[in-house]
Amino acid sequence: MKFGISMLIAVVLMAVAPLDAQGLSTSMDARALDDASEFADSLTFSEALGSGAQAEEGLDWRFGVAVASGLGVPPPFAVTGQQARGMAIRAAEVAARKNLQAMIASIFIDASTTVGQAMSSNDVLRERVLGLLQNSRIVETSLRDDNSAMVVVGLDLHGEFADIFLPRVMGAASGGVAPHGGYTGLIVDARGLQAKPALVLRILDEGGRELYGPTSAERQAAVEHGMAVYHLGMEAARLDARAGGRPLQVRAVRAVGTNRTDLILSDPEVALLREGLGGSKALSRCRVVIVFD
Repeated sequence: MKFGISMLIAVVLMAVAPLDAQGLSTSMDARALDDASEFADSLTFSEALGSGAQAEEGLDWRFGVAVASGLGVPPPFAVTGQQARGMAIRAAEVAARKNLQAMIASIFIDASTTVGQAMSSNDVLRERVLGLLQNSRIVETSLRDDNSAMVVVGLDLHGEFADIFLPRVMGAASGGVAPHGGYTGLIVDARGLQAKPALVLRILDEGGRELYGPTSAERQAAVEHGMAVYHLGMEAARLDARAGGRPLQVRAVRAVGTNRTDLILSDPEVALLREGLGGSKALSRCRVVIVFD
């Protein structure tokens, strides 16, 4: 099921009535690097607004959203059509949020842990996530002739959700230097490696030393926009404003970790990365795009 981008914007902007907790089951150029507001615009839905892009139900790592639907039917004891429709909508909301919970539980936090695993082992974290699910946004509500209902809900994987799971201590904000060669960001080609998206991305050299990750990314940028954008095609990655108008492109040679979310670069690619973007703001501000399949 696909939903227009206007619906996805609603995921961020629309208000929604809360659901009781018990109802839940257990994305420029080099100058832009200095302009925080322009950076923010490039990482929201602004690029997609004029593109006709669609977001599918499920985990959409282009926009950093999770979208789930639920069906509801009126109970047999409903007295009026209005009551039946209201109860069906309520049941559909509960089902949609239950499905959303199962969906986000499968998200990889990093190379070894899922959201579900973290929720199972930390009650405080679990309650924070359940609170976000309780207030997840209504993207669409539709009624059928038989008074059954379908509700679509969405959760932003940036902002408060990301704040829960990103390391508390990450790279500090710094002035940085202008990227060598005028590179505005980084594209990593990880196709053919069975690489998977994660909230906490690490790009490593052959010796396991971190080239990009929590120690280099500014936490505020990572929370607000994610550590990277993930695309299924190179054309879409090159068009994404996240990496700017002149991104450096490298290719990963392996995806590692239990969840296959950490990416390894060969020595020649490491040299390219260090020469092109070493110490620049592009990496600290999370101007990273990953291409996977």
